Amino acid sequence: MAGLVTWSENRNFHTWEVTSFVATIRTVPEWIPVDALTATIPRQYPDPLPAVDKDLVTEPDEARRLAPQALRAADTPPATI
Repeated sequence: MAGLVTWSENRNFHTWEVTSFVATIRTVPEWIPVDALTATIPRQYPDPLPAVDKDLVTEPDEARRLAPQALRAADTPPATI
C-alpha cells in the first residue's frame, strides 16, 4: 500500500513549523488491479480500523490503518473532467 499513499504535513498555525506528517489514501491508480487489492486486504487485515477520519493517526501499524482507506478508494469511481 506504500505506493498508494499521499503524504501531507501538518503545521503549527502560528509558527508554520511542521508538527507531523500524515499518510492517506484517496485514490487508487488505474494500473492497480482493484480486484486483487480488495481481495487481499481483508485476508491480511481481517479487523482493519474503520476509515472514519482520514487524518486521525492512532494505529502504530500504518498498513492496518491505511487498509480501510484503500478499500474505500478502490470502491470510489475515478473523477472525470
